[in-house]
Amino acid sequence: MADTQQPEHEDQAHKDKPKRRYTLYSLAGAYLLYLVYEMIADIKDGTATNLAFAVISCILFGAAGIAFLVYAWRMTKKQKEADLAELEETRRKEAEAARQAELDAQNDRHFLDDYTAPEENTQDDDSSDERHFLDEGYDPNTDEDLGSEENEEKEQDAART
Repeated sequence: MADTQQPEHEDQAHKDKPKRRYTLYSLAGAYLLYLVYEMIADIKDGTATNLAFAVISCILFGAAGIAFLVYAWRMTKKQKEADLAELEETRRKEAEAARQAELDAQNDRHFLDDYTAPEENTQDDDSSDERHFLDEGYDPNTDEDLGSEENEEKEQDAART
């Protein structure tokens, strides 16, 4: 039973992998924007040692942070749309399969309505004849006489004539 659940778990982990990646991109973008905020605070306080380096770093980190956040947001949106499309496709296939099963059931019902079942008694008239032959001493399976005296006399009379 564990074997049947493991692939399902792996499939779910495979689906969650892009979501985790986009979450990490979002966190990285937020961290870069936090660093920009701290650098701007240092520039305002006058504690920044190299003003030109701090300004250039703020611009680059800010652009990178915003780029990470925008990319993560777009990819998350695209992933949600893909998940919805997959869900709709799955539901469509399930509905189609249910419709086909209903059609098959209707066809089976029509076939069964048209089909006349054989009678429950499978013994036909031949079996009663077989019992009659057995009573007289004749085996129909071997075409031999079972040795009744009357039959032997008839055979001898037939052989004489």
